[in-house]
Amino acid sequence: MTIENKKANNLLLSDFKKVPKVLITGTPRSGTTMMSVELTNGVHEVISECIFIEQLLKLYSDFLKKNKNNSLLLDFVKDDKLFFKEFKKTMNSLLSYAWCKYGSPKDLVIFKEPAIAKNSSLFETIFDDSWKIVYMIRDPRSIISSLIKIKEDGFYSKRKRSLFNKIRFSIKRHSFVKRECKYIYPNQEQIHKMYHKYSLCEDFKDKYFFCKYEDYVNNKRIEELKNFLGKEIITTTNANARTGKTLERHEFFLSEEAGKPVVNTNINKYKSNLTKKNISYIERKFSFFMKEFGYL
Repeated sequence: MTIENKKANNLLLSDFKKVPKVLITGTPRSGTTMMSVELTNGVHEVISECIFIEQLLKLYSDFLKKNKNNSLLLDFVKDDKLFFKEFKKTMNSLLSYAWCKYGSPKDLVIFKEPAIAKNSSLFETIFDDSWKIVYMIRDPRSIISSLIKIKEDGFYSKRKRSLFNKIRFSIKRHSFVKRECKYIYPNQEQIHKMYHKYSLCEDFKDKYFFCKYEDYVNNKRIEELKNFLGKEIITTTNANARTGKTLERHEFFLSEEAGKPVVNTNINKYKSNLTKKNISYIERKFSFFMKEFGYL
């Protein structure tokens, strides 16, 4: 890196640190894309999910678990705080570059990343006071239904929609449901823990906001969210208009759901896409979560 580039990078990081920032997270298919688009009024692109940052968080989390009392660590860094500082600098560098390149509002950084909700235990130390964190919460039955619909579309994109193939997918459906439940469980578990830790704590009411998708799409709690963010939100009750501006970048580091906002306002639509066996399994798996947020 040249001296000029290094200076420019440091200046960018300096500006990035001063700007208010919002992280929108939750579980995939819970409305994070829709909310992020509406926060930018559909004019700017948000910083979308990035596998690099998800992997950085996982690496740091795993490293802490495995090397917490490892004296060999001190051969490479002065202490674990210095290691954390370098980790945080790398993450901020990625985010600040994306913020500058993709036109996120210059007075606000909006970063949408549902995948990192499973690392929520690190948020308090990673995201400083310049960040506000919004958790999107959705009925696990609707999340699984949406994920299965994506799988079904992918299944039929390679095969004809014949009766035979319909039966084939139906046979596989429950195994898909179990797999997707395993996929989203870490996110749901951490969201539940964070809700208990921060939602009723006055010290954190200005940093964490928990919003049910079902409330958001029906324009409930919008005023509370506006007050929390200190920003106007343009919403619409028209579900089709609610797709807003999708993310048109399809580089390999985006998830397969990136750019496909969830806009369904029919809360019980999952019943047409899941069998009674599927629904019963999901309800058993996520009973702790569903009872907490009034889904059971």
